[in-house]
Amino acid sequence: MSVAAGVGRAEITPPVGIKQSGYASRQTGSVGIHDDLTATALYLEQDGEPAALVGLDIIMFSEDEVNAIRQVCTELTGIPGERIMLACTHTHAGPLTGPGEDDPLRAAYAECLRWQIAGAIREAMQSPRPVCLAHSRKAVRLAGNRRERAAEGTILGYNPHAPTPTAADVVRLTADDGSLMAALVVYDCHGTTLGPDNLLISADYPGHARRLLESLMPGCRAIVLGGCGANQNPYPRGTHELARQHGQRLGAAACQGLLEVSEARPVERLGVATHAARLPVAPLPSLDECRRQLAAAEAAAEAERAAAGDPEAALSWAVGRALRQAQERLEAAESGLSDLGIPVNLQVIALDDVAFVGLPGEIFFEIGQAIRAASPFPVTLPLGWTNGSIGYIPTGAEVPFGGYEVELARASYRGLPARDDADRALTTEAVRALTLARE
Repeated sequence: MSVAAGVGRAEITPPVGIKQSGYASRQTGSVGIHDDLTATALYLEQDGEPAALVGLDIIMFSEDEVNAIRQVCTELTGIPGERIMLACTHTHAGPLTGPGEDDPLRAAYAECLRWQIAGAIREAMQSPRPVCLAHSRKAVRLAGNRRERAAEGTILGYNPHAPTPTAADVVRLTADDGSLMAALVVYDCHGTTLGPDNLLISADYPGHARRLLESLMPGCRAIVLGGCGANQNPYPRGTHELARQHGQRLGAAACQGLLEVSEARPVERLGVATHAARLPVAPLPSLDECRRQLAAAEAAAEAERAAAGDPEAALSWAVGRALRQAQERLEAAESGLSDLGIPVNLQVIALDDVAFVGLPGEIFFEIGQAIRAASPFPVTLPLGWTNGSIGYIPTGAEVPFGGYEVELARASYRGLPARDDADRALTTEAVRALTLARE
């Protein structure tokens, strides 16, 4: 039996006043809504076996929140959690996510969001139809590699000499009567046209791309997905007008790609696989060294609070993270843990020869390219910020240059950063997941 599909959508715009995500320097709540956020669900079914891919105008989810969302989705739809993929666009103009025990507004939104996502899937399940698929890759450039080499080291800026995406992937799904059902657009870039000075809720450029595509292709539901864009920012950036321009450029390219594909084929196989793995981390220091590092981190925290004139003041993101990691390292050393590694759960949803592989982290562009090259599928679409986020995974080649992604925000476990060759390990494990889905 061929694969059937359906599409559903929920508006997930949060209430004004909720704190926004992505920039530690932004402390106040949102003051308005610039454009709405959505969750768009693609439901897939073959021989009674279901799956769902949900594209979300959200920065990312923690592993705990992914589990909570999947539990609600399973309750409402019956789809097993491991067959639900939650892919985020990584907009930095959306809401903070998660339980927010100390923030009633955030907690209420998180609870509502789970049911909204489940409702989008439930809608998509109502009338699944046999589906045909076509893929195109269309030239478009709105990203710039952000790892700029400067006198003080590697900074978040613009590096025109480093790798950057020059095309978007477009997957077209049509119903059995030839009508356009959905378009999935994958582009490797942060959702960061808007900076920390923006206090308006927005889907950033992916939202503009979605709206333009749907206005040009009536009846189509567009799902814009973030690829592996951890070292890519929209360029230039800083205003809502630039977000609109970037999004319309992406949406127009996707529309052209949809129109240029003349042949669509029935989807004969739905492949779904999950694969649990661990990424290597740096060696655990000695117990004495862990104690010394914690003392240094505590002194830095005390100095920051003294400078603020408040011994109870909240720590900056960098100082607070350094303190937490030092505490975690000492706890690991004291407990004698030895089998240390970053847990990752990789998920694949494949339609014939087109495979989406979900990666739960902020993944450098070059890693996504390596996964594509090594994949057993002719068309492989790696998705970062999917099913959780472990932090940044840089390439080993970029580690010596330092910078934010390497020194401050690299993925870690028990306070230990990902090893310099974790990119190769992630590529290997992603290909294993893809191979499982191919079998």
